[in-house]
Amino acid sequence: MNETKQAYIVGMGMNAGNLWQALHKGGVQPLSSLQKATRLSDAQMHEALGWLGREGKIAVEVVKGKIAKVSLTEKA
Repeated sequence: MNETKQAYIVGMGMNAGNLWQALHKGGVQPLSSLQKATRLSDAQMHEALGWLGREGKIAVEVVKGKIAKVSLTEKA
């Protein structure tokens, strides 16, 4: 794996960690609040959600096809 790709993956992991911390501290939150708390861009937020989702650490509530609220799972 080249250094650029490795750095990108590390960055995604750091963003996922920031999101996890925000959820751990604040509990269930709307996506908009999480974005403000973490200061992640839309793309970074969705990468972090995907990372934590794949690990089974978050649950999302979808309303009208959009993520409304995010919470940690028991697994987290």
